[in-house]
Amino acid sequence: MKYLHVFFLLVTAAVPGCVSDRCEAPLDASETVVPLRLLKASGTQDVFTPPARYSRDSVVLRDEQGQLVPLLAGQKDLEPLSFFLLDKDNDPQIGPLVKRQFILYLSKADQDTIRAEYVLFENDCDRPQFRTLKLYYNAVQVHENSTSIPDLLIRKR
Repeated sequence: MKYLHVFFLLVTAAVPGCVSDRCEAPLDASETVVPLRLLKASGTQDVFTPPARYSRDSVVLRDEQGQLVPLLAGQKDLEPLSFFLLDKDNDPQIGPLVKRQFILYLSKADQDTIRAEYVLFENDCDRPQFRTLKLYYNAVQVHENSTSIPDLLIRKR
């Protein structure tokens, strides 16, 4: 039994690809979310903190075709409003510049525009990855990076 255990350890050390898959760790582009923290014009409180102009329950996000985009988390006061950037129902477009636009309805009278421009490539694990990524909130660039998106702090006027 002792020799079998030693043999197993030698085999796992000699063949690391079989034990730990290098493709498990990083998120790919299809798992990337856009986290928005909408802040009041003055101070550091978000727009949903009482006394609030907006209610989280009334926030709606739609894509360029008018389809409802599910908001993730955002149910707790301290969590950002988040959504998946890529359309989960369609295969990602690898290679060309893709432009997507979203309308964030905070109330009937207040709508904001979120625009994303990105180029995808297939990484070594055959998963979509951002080569370039730019995000705009009401035509102002708020992010440029090809790997991840931190909480985007947006000050509402």
